[in-house]
Amino acid sequence: MKNNFTANISLKNCILPMILVIISISVTYTPFIASISNTYLSTFVAQIIRIIFWLCISFFSFRMFKGITNGIKINEEKLEFHGELKEFLKITLIYGVLNMITFGLALPLFMKKKYEYIVANISYKGQPFQFQGGIKAMIIFVFIILGSIYGFMAIIWFGIYIPFPFDLSGEVQEMIALLITVSLILITTTYLIHWYARIGYGNYKLGFKDHYSTYIPFMLLWLVVSSITLGLGSIFMGIWILKTYIRDLEARSDKHRITFSEDLDIFDDGFYIIGQMLVTIITLGIYTPMAYQRVLNRFLPKIYYTKEY
Repeated sequence: MKNNFTANISLKNCILPMILVIISISVTYTPFIASISNTYLSTFVAQIIRIIFWLCISFFSFRMFKGITNGIKINEEKLEFHGELKEFLKITLIYGVLNMITFGLALPLFMKKKYEYIVANISYKGQPFQFQGGIKAMIIFVFIILGSIYGFMAIIWFGIYIPFPFDLSGEVQEMIALLITVSLILITTTYLIHWYARIGYGNYKLGFKDHYSTYIPFMLLWLVVSSITLGLGSIFMGIWILKTYIRDLEARSDKHRITFSEDLDIFDDGFYIIGQMLVTIITLGIYTPMAYQRVLNRFLPKIYYTKEY
């Protein structure tokens, strides 16, 4: 028996929060803030401004996430999000400042605490979910990502090139460095996705049947196809990878097993996303909240699960 997800996500829960998030992000990285970072005092002021706007981003993201979660149903039973804004902002402020003064070393702990709080405050039929992942995966993810990005920046900014045994121009080395950086990010992303899926619900434990390394070739193939098709093929490849992930997901208890499946169509749904992206580009981003809402309302009902005894 199929147990379907349904979505009735209203536009009001997407449009205003998303617009304000975009504004907050834009202000955080304005040339003005960059230009006042010339002295120790002005750098401190710039950091304070960034913290204020990151709190704004957290505030509006929280509102949007709550509205979206409360609009999802499983077998006509609603998911409910019980989180409180002041607690979420408290976590953001404390760990955000800690991350700033440790020059990014506290980022794994920051991300873990936020995700733990979000998952623990989602419930279904009155039963809360629990996040069961440790911090090890997040540490690996963050530091490989940071190492890859900083390594690429060193090549671009300081001319520190890779010691190849044969001569390559600086431009070619930069392109190789970019591909290596993106590849490392994609590889560690597969690890992170498996980490995010470690969720418990009552006696059930959610997770993937296959090891995360199984998905590394898929991610690298996605990168190759995206490069060859100038990004167009990334949409169709992304849906194919999403289908694979959904079908590999399962929840187990001592007596039962829940498997997931989907009715997504790579080309039909792919062209739908491309259409939404084109409208977003034509409207200079104004259509973004509507596109987000429509894609969620289209995709979620195509996912279902089956309970096996």
